[in-house]
Formats: sequence, structure tokens, C-alpha cells
Amino acid sequence: MRSIQGTYIQISILPNILLSGALFGLTYFVSRLVYKHMFYEEVKEIYLTEPMIEDYIDDGKVVYKLEIWLAIISFIIFIMLTIVYFITLSLILLIFAVFLFLIFCLSLKRLSFARIKLYRKRKQSYAN
Repeated sequence: MRSIQGTYIQISILPNILLSGALFGLTYFVSRLVYKHMFYEEVKEIYLTEPMIEDYIDDGKVVYKLEIWLAIISFIIFIMLTIVYFITLSLILLIFAVFLFLIFCLSLKRLSFARIKLYRKRKQSYAN
């Protein structure tokens, strides 16, 4: 880590943008592969009763909020690191930005549209 801390990328801005875009694109596809192989290895069909489903949904609210905050915070820090990287062209900032983009992509995979709709519908039904 110390050896690359003072390393700067000595290329102009256009190839730098292309390099960063390629790295972020590669990171997105790596996150898809990691998520697919880490979380869908042993999927088993189970049969739940209605009260069990309600309990799982209620327990999942806390995890859902944490996942949303993780996605928001990692995206904000990713944007800040990317901006600072383009100002300073420091290699360590690019590595951290790619790592945070990986975390952001993995957290987005966990936030499906069906899950978001489920919690919004439940929130509205409790409000009425």
C-alpha cells in the first residue's frame, strides 16, 4: 500500500477517463459474477406459512434500511474519490474508488425492485 501511495498516473485526461470507465465497467461485471456465485449457490425451495412470511418481512426491514444506507454512503464516497482522482491522478484513489464501486454494485444487487415495492406497500398500508 505504501509503495503505490505516491504513485500518480501520467497520462492525459481522455485516456484517463477511458481507463477509469473500463475499470468501472469491469468492476460492474465482476460484481455480477461475485453476487451470482456467492449468493445463489445453494438455493432451496421452502414452503412458508403466512405468519412466517410476515415475520421474515418484519425482520428484513432493519436489514433493508442498512442496505440502503450502505448503498448511499458507498456511492457518495465513490463519487468524491472519483472526482478527487481526476484532480490528482493518484493511483491509490482510483483503487479505492473501484473498491467502493464494487461495494455499491453488490449492495444494489440486493435491493431488487420487488423488495422496494414490498416495503413501500407495507409502509403505506400501515400508514392508513
